Amino acid sequence: MRLYTTISLLITNLILNAISNESGTIYPVKESKKHYCFYCAYIRHAKKEENIRNQLCLSAKKMKNRVNMRRQCTVDENFCMSQVTSLNGIFLGINRDCAVQCIPRCDSHGYGLEYTICTRCCSEELCNYLSTSAHEYAERNSFSFWFALLFLFLNQI
Repeated sequence: MRLYTTISLLITNLILNAISNESGTIYPVKESKKHYCFYCAYIRHAKKEENIRNQLCLSAKKMKNRVNMRRQCTVDENFCMSQVTSLNGIFLGINRDCAVQCIPRCDSHGYGLEYTICTRCCSEELCNYLSTSAHEYAERNSFSFWFALLFLFLNQI
């Protein structure tokens, strides 16, 4: 029984670490102050001409050198976020902006055609230049799914 409790606590700790951000904590509300975030959007199959210039949104190196791709966030917008959209693991687009609230996660829906939106959050100056790989982010979050499943299985024993 004692071994079972130890294993359960270990798995719970792993699950909490897997669903949190890279630093191991879920983002708290921080002190309000104005800061800058990258601001751009890229849609892979955009029909409008203005989306072509936003290909710079895909490259962290190119984006960092562009002042016009930065936006001063309002006092209420405490987070920078990047959202990557994919369809069956194929990249469709990215959106980078300031956010009032931000929860790092991947949401999927659909049957046969799985539409996924992965959100990354950060609270530092110009920190939302992160990877455009929805697959990479989804893989990290699937880790927490498998541990949660294992935890449920162990509780049934």
